[in-house]
Amino acid sequence: MSTPPTRRPRGTLWLLRLSLAVHAVCLVAQPILAGRYLDGDYDAIGAHSLNGSLLPASGMVVGVAALAYWVAGGVGWPLLLFGGLWLAEGFQIGMGYARVLAIHIPLGVTLVVVGLGLAVWVWRPAAARPRRRGRLSERLGERLGRAARGRRSGKSTRAALDRIAAAGAAAGAAAGAAGGTAAGAVGGAGGGAAPGHLTAGGAAPGHLPGADR
Repeated sequence: MSTPPTRRPRGTLWLLRLSLAVHAVCLVAQPILAGRYLDGDYDAIGAHSLNGSLLPASGMVVGVAALAYWVAGGVGWPLLLFGGLWLAEGFQIGMGYARVLAIHIPLGVTLVVVGLGLAVWVWRPAAARPRRRGRLSERLGERLGRAARGRRSGKSTRAALDRIAAAGAAAGAAAGAAGGTAAGAVGGAGGGAAPGHLTAGGAAPGHLPGADR
């Protein structure tokens, strides 16, 4: 039996869309500001640093929006994915201040790609679909039901075999009792006339009538 879907996320979906859009703009601005610094605009590094410090704050807004979106009936994986993205952004800031460019640059590219991917996905029709409530518990219940039916089937099979064995034992006992009764009857009939007893006329074999005369 399928579980009815939950209500569709609407207001929280728009909140998530707007917050992800702002966050994506901040992410895209980071490599642009870094490029301006490399082109000789040394004041751009200050804007790059300030924008990088604002990313965790905007990320917290996205996290709250993603949590509200999940509570309202949306899927939960955007919340988990953005949680990892937010932690990676904090690590990225640390690598930037430490001037570890071998990690800072490729990690920054990864963050931009993931952030833009989320910002694009949230505008797709799939983001407006409600999740199915209790899908995991439903699958677990189906498996437990199959296991219970298997145990009941095994018990009924064993009970049927026990009944067959009991019927066979009863039939064997009845056949043995009937055989013993028949043997006793035959023995009784055979003991009524011993071999060499009396023949016709009441005379024993070998005894001629009138021989005593």
